[in-house]
Amino acid sequence: MRFFLILFLGFFLALAACTPRNEARRAFAPDAPECAGIVRALGPMNNERAGEQAAAAGCYLQRHILPDPDTRPAARPALFAAPAPVDAPPQGWTAYAATSGAPLADPAGYTLAFVEIGDNGKLLVPGQLPTLKSHLARQKARGWQNVVVAFVHGWRHDASIGDRDVQKLRTLLGYTRAALNTRCVQEGTYCNAALTGVFLGWRGRSFAEPLLTADGGFSPFVIGAFPTIWDRKDQSAAHAGLALSVLRGVESELHLNPGNNRADKMLIFGHSLGGNMLANAVEPPMLDAIQRHPLPPQGRDGRKMAPVLGDLVVLINPASEATHWTSLQRELRRKSGMEDPQNWLTATVDDNGTPRIDPERWRKLAPWRRMFPIDQRPVYISLTATDNWLTANPTRRVAYDSATGFLFPLAQGVAGKKGEERRTIGHLRPDYAPGSRKVLSGPPVGASHEFSVNQGTGERASYKSAGKVETSWCDPAAGWLRDVRDDQLAQGWTFGDGWDYGLTPSEAEARLTAAQNIARGINGASVQWRHALNLRGRANLWSVVPGRAPIWNVRALDTAVREHGKYVNYPMWCAINQLVLDDVVAPRPADQGLLDDLWMEEAVMDYAPPPRPVPE
Repeated sequence: MRFFLILFLGFFLALAACTPRNEARRAFAPDAPECAGIVRALGPMNNERAGEQAAAAGCYLQRHILPDPDTRPAARPALFAAPAPVDAPPQGWTAYAATSGAPLADPAGYTLAFVEIGDNGKLLVPGQLPTLKSHLARQKARGWQNVVVAFVHGWRHDASIGDRDVQKLRTLLGYTRAALNTRCVQEGTYCNAALTGVFLGWRGRSFAEPLLTADGGFSPFVIGAFPTIWDRKDQSAAHAGLALSVLRGVESELHLNPGNNRADKMLIFGHSLGGNMLANAVEPPMLDAIQRHPLPPQGRDGRKMAPVLGDLVVLINPASEATHWTSLQRELRRKSGMEDPQNWLTATVDDNGTPRIDPERWRKLAPWRRMFPIDQRPVYISLTATDNWLTANPTRRVAYDSATGFLFPLAQGVAGKKGEERRTIGHLRPDYAPGSRKVLSGPPVGASHEFSVNQGTGERASYKSAGKVETSWCDPAAGWLRDVRDDQLAQGWTFGDGWDYGLTPSEAEARLTAAQNIARGINGASVQWRHALNLRGRANLWSVVPGRAPIWNVRALDTAVREHGKYVNYPMWCAINQLVLDDVVAPRPADQGLLDDLWMEEAVMDYAPPPRPVPE
């Protein structure tokens, strides 16, 4: 026994070395022999180390082709007016797009770029960012519509060849490619979209453990990696300024116009300590945007707030102090003139012990609730897998993110942190008075929205699935956010607060059922967004931000984001893409519902695709 213990300890001591501090993992320029003219087809296993082109994995600008779609004939979607002919050929994306009259220019392709930050606070390869910017400029000059998805990874990861987070980004890019294809087939938009993924790498893996091949979960090597968490967290925050500069540089090559499906698009997301890097980067410009936002005239709605970075920034299970978010929530209230930000909705208790809200205090909420118009888009979202969910099965244990929900506050407590500095962004819940849904007994900060996948696809998200029509279709969703706010107004909910999207009345069953809002005609996938909290035993609690707020601190059920690292979820990712690719706050015609399952013929007829460029 002692021999095996010594052997085990010796094994870890042999690995107890730091990874190189300032060494790039993707250092080959596009014109290097390993890179020139190479188009990477990794196959369904998404393995960049396999095949004759394995050396091209070291290139920092890569052209990729998704796996060939399933050759079996796919059922024609219900949204098409005409039935498929009996002798229909296999229905891949190209075949579907051909029937729409708006052919896809690049149905299975995307570009993957790497930009790496060293521990010295500098870009490790001087050519990475300029090459990426030149690539985007060339795409635009050739008539392409640039769509960029930028990702900042977390702890125990970097840009190494074979790293699991690089694999995840490629899979998510596949699903974004499918979302673009869907809109070309159904609406005649994004037909000439050039998709580019940006992997913003940093030294998240400082302990020389083997590359994580699972979803970032537990492995024996975490024993050696665990002591690095504090240093890596500090480094992720220290790199925030440089990360912001890189993303601004990418943004400078794009012509963004949120809600316009002809404009370029940029979605930015970060996971874990990558979320911490983004939280530190976005907080200052977000605070500045709130402070500069004009207050509306009395009795009128305010102006829309534009995005502060890209079209949308999304944090997924961010390992970041709640203070990086509560500072924004407090600034929204301060800006609207609330003189008592800590206790603005705290109730008094009458002689019978019933909480009562001061009517005058309630009236003073109006400027805060009207600060943004009914067609305000979200510009900044935090999405965290949380526990304590109100579910149909009260005994079901939710697979929440214990890394940010338990281990993070434990580590912060050891470091002497308290209160909002001890909790993470997504795990800070507002406190409500007993027996009340609208009365807060503590500061009005914390989680404000909820999200769940109510109906999935029956197939696990994968690189292979991302290339198949029937497992990656992503419906357009223009107007959904405006619709649910308008519905609340029509029902007497002042300012459209308390909205809920994703359920629809079922006449057959006389109850609410999941609305097929992700892939109606293909696989029935469904998601739900709510401007409310539904804690176990406490349904529909009042949100701590107004229903039109541009910042959403979202609790996610494990059907959407599971545990800490399992965020590659096709319906969830489609819902995020809808917020970027579609004008979700557009007013819909009164008869729009009649068109939901039909071709949008006018959109297709009015669309004249530009000359078809040749992908790089």
